[in-house]
Amino acid sequence: MISQLVALIKKDLLIEWRQWVSLAALILFLFGISYLIYFFSGNIHPHQWLLMYWIVFLFLGLFMSQGSFESSGLHRKYYVSQLCSPELIFASKVIYQTLSMMIFGNLLYWVFQMLLPQQQMNYGLLMPVLFLCSLGFALSMSFCSFLAQYAQSAQILMLILSIPIVFPVLGMSFAASVQIMEGKGYEAIRYSLMILIAINCFAAALLSFVIPLSWKN
Repeated sequence: MISQLVALIKKDLLIEWRQWVSLAALILFLFGISYLIYFFSGNIHPHQWLLMYWIVFLFLGLFMSQGSFESSGLHRKYYVSQLCSPELIFASKVIYQTLSMMIFGNLLYWVFQMLLPQQQMNYGLLMPVLFLCSLGFALSMSFCSFLAQYAQSAQILMLILSIPIVFPVLGMSFAASVQIMEGKGYEAIRYSLMILIAINCFAAALLSFVIPLSWKN
């Protein structure tokens, strides 16, 4: 099972590496929008800094997740489903998307810090928030991408399905990061982290039932 999961993640990584234009477009978007925020914001307030960070992170997640199932192609679905269970295939997508969003989230953070420094931000406390937010985004957006692959306007349907679902995760992540920016410690953000964990656990438990049924149909 573990070997199959690793093989599926390697497959997604290889497909993403072959489509290097999409990866370059994401990096260009990250640097471009960060520079525009720096150019037009001036002396930005810390709360505005966080708001801009999470909004850009949201769109990065949407761009990265919208092709997670399209990249494999429908013609390969039946072949892969004979080798691995649908839960394992979906889990590999979630793990890959979580790792990708963690990497881009860290890159976005350091670009923001380089252009608009915020010395009061505790990087160590932000990482658990970023990880839970990335996991929540990956669970929701991968499922939406799975549903949208059957539609003719898959990208539009992906946006319509994803944005309302990820708002609770995004809101709790923003609330926790505001407390971190204000200099508060782990005790202050523990409640927000517990809510994020609960949301992710509920989503994972629900999808463990929904994915096999949707896959058969």
